[in-house]
Amino acid sequence: MKTEITMLKTYQKQISITVTSDEMKTYGDKVFGKIRKDAKIDGFRKGKAPDHMLKKVFAGRIEGQTIDEAIDGSFRESLRENKIMPLTQGELKDFKKHDDGSISFDIVVEVNPEFELKQCTGFEVEQLIATATEKEIEDVVFKYKQQYGSTKVVDSEVKEGNTVSVSIKPDTKADVDWEDSEVFIKDDESDYLGKEIIGLKKGDEKKVTQTIGDKEHSLIVRVNEVKENIYPEVNDEFVRSLDKKFENVEMFRKSIEDDILEHKNRHAENEMFNKLISKIVAAHDNFEVPPSIAEMTITDQVEKIKQQYGSAGVEESILRSLYQERVELSLKWEYIKRKLELKENITIEDGDIDNEIQRIADKSGIDTKKVKAYYNKEEKMQMLTSQLLDDKVRSFLKENNNIKMVEKLTEEAVEASEADEEPKEAKKGKKAASKKAASPKKPRATKAKKAAEKADKTEAKEEE
Repeated sequence: MKTEITMLKTYQKQISITVTSDEMKTYGDKVFGKIRKDAKIDGFRKGKAPDHMLKKVFAGRIEGQTIDEAIDGSFRESLRENKIMPLTQGELKDFKKHDDGSISFDIVVEVNPEFELKQCTGFEVEQLIATATEKEIEDVVFKYKQQYGSTKVVDSEVKEGNTVSVSIKPDTKADVDWEDSEVFIKDDESDYLGKEIIGLKKGDEKKVTQTIGDKEHSLIVRVNEVKENIYPEVNDEFVRSLDKKFENVEMFRKSIEDDILEHKNRHAENEMFNKLISKIVAAHDNFEVPPSIAEMTITDQVEKIKQQYGSAGVEESILRSLYQERVELSLKWEYIKRKLELKENITIEDGDIDNEIQRIADKSGIDTKKVKAYYNKEEKMQMLTSQLLDDKVRSFLKENNNIKMVEKLTEEAVEASEADEEPKEAKKGKKAASKKAASPKKPRATKAKKAAEKADKTEAKEEE
């Protein structure tokens, strides 16, 4: 067998194979032996017919199976000999049968890209200096007041700071049911419904208009109940009831400030790394991501989004196009990162895992043995190891690139940050989920949009 390997692309190899006539005879003999064992011909017992007769009767089958066995066997052997790990099954091309009994053919396969590591250090990127404003701290304090506050029903007009029970329905001729909701009246431009019902009293109805996309929807809002919010005084006693670690209000506010700064610092650092990775990937114009891997990853991402958050009316083709560039950048960085880890000998040792488990235990207050038992599962240990490796790569990048701390990002940095952001359709669900988990509950007009959408559907039916 003769084998020749040709790189068609950085991720694609062509394996040209010639199977000699002697080798074809060997494959043919094996195939004939299997056929002879089970062959049935009238006048002869199973497997006892003469070879010349069997070869004549089963000639087409023998030839076809011999070629199949020769292609499969020689292909597998060439993969082993040349240490090729294909990502795809391979595409058979240019098959030829020769007069001397030999065959030749090409098989094209996708492989992990082969490339030289280029620039990963010496870049300059900006990182925003995190700050916590008084308003941000007050907003968090107010959420605690809302969570631990109470309400009382009042017979007065709706005003800012009230919580109002309302019923909403589309302003259509159709018989549509009312939908109940609660609205917290706040001084916020986004609170279109709250602003519209200020001044109304229990039993009052008002027609309001909401714009969704480029279409206006008319809704009828009825005030059912007006409630005044009673908030606890944020004093030393109150904050101690939240957590004994807060000795006074000052410590409570300092804890909130620290949490805000930690969150903003983490976000700013992630944004900085996104920009740095984009620059590193852009410098590696010497290879491409295998299409099969990109396609599989995009499909996986789209399916996850659809399962977790729904498609929100967005076609799958749009979701796929939104993810295309981001997935390719992410996969390209993974290939670069692997080479960087090998070049710089960035590895994880047993001590690193033990130290991280201890850190998690100390921060969470969970017994170290329980944390260790949790990560003893293979899947969880792989996740922990991968995260530690990422952290080490990040540390290397921070040490070997110029990270410029700034109070305000330049226009170029802002544009790069926006380009690296996740597609909006995917982000909406994640953002909503994180908000729901992170903050105390507060009343919101969650059903107004549904009512508007109902109106849209009703209008469409009427037009039909």
